[in-house]
Amino acid sequence: MIRHLLFLILILAVLCSINPVFAIDHNRIYEIVSELRGLAKKGSEIHAEYNLNNTADVRKCVAANGHLRKKAMALVEETKTIDDFFYKGRLSQAAYAAFSCVYCGGNGQSCPEVEPLLLETENLLKDDGFKFPKK
Repeated sequence: MIRHLLFLILILAVLCSINPVFAIDHNRIYEIVSELRGLAKKGSEIHAEYNLNNTADVRKCVAANGHLRKKAMALVEETKTIDDFFYKGRLSQAAYAAFSCVYCGGNGQSCPEVEPLLLETENLLKDDGFKFPKK
């Protein structure tokens, strides 16, 4: 009985001393937040600048901003790899909204959806003790 108890204590001590297998890179999370915020801003500008019901304007928009969709899709894919459920959920939603926001079509209704999700993510970062860079 005592051997089992000592063995259990040893296992608990080892488990408690192990660093988490999936450490969160808070700096990268913050970078993703910044990139998504920039995409949402640019997407709002796109929807203000172009008449996306006009085929010629859509072509101009795609020529000038097609790279933003690729960047947004890369962020969508990156957010899928985040191991922390809370960060992953919010950032995935924000990334999909940003992807839709920079799309040269639609009405831009997804653009305002991005910022509240980013603010929630920043609150999580703050709760985790992340030190935000000075602006």
